Amino acid sequence: MDGSLDSIVYVDTLQTSLLDTLEYYDMNRNVIRFQQDNATPHTSGITKEDWPAKSPDLNPIKHIWVTTKEELEACITSEWYKFTNNGCLKYIHSIPARIKMVIRSGEGPTRF
Repeated sequence: MDGSLDSIVYVDTLQTSLLDTLEYYDMNRNVIRFQQDNATPHTSGITKEDWPAKSPDLNPIKHIWVTTKEELEACITSEWYKFTNNGCLKYIHSIPARIKMVIRSGEGPTRF
C-alpha cells in the first residue's frame, strides 16, 4: 500500500483482501462479524454499523485476554516461588563484579 490509510482505502482493502480470504477459506460472509478498533479509518460512517458501547460480552478477544492474563500470572507466581535464597545470594554477591564492569565500560553496557 502506498500512502496513508483513509476510510476509502480501508473499505477497498476489506472488499478485496478480506472477501478473498473469506472465499479462500469457504466462509459465508453473511454469518460472520468483523470487529475493528477505533482507528480513524475504521470510524467513518462508511465502515461501521452501530454496536453497543462497552460491550465486552460481545467481544471475544476480551475473554481471551482475561484467560491469558490469568495463565501468565499463575506462571510468573510459580516461577517466583521456585527462586531460592541461594539464587538470590548469587546475584547479591555478584554486585561488586558488576560495579567494576560498569566502571570499566565507562558506564556503557556490560556482559551482565
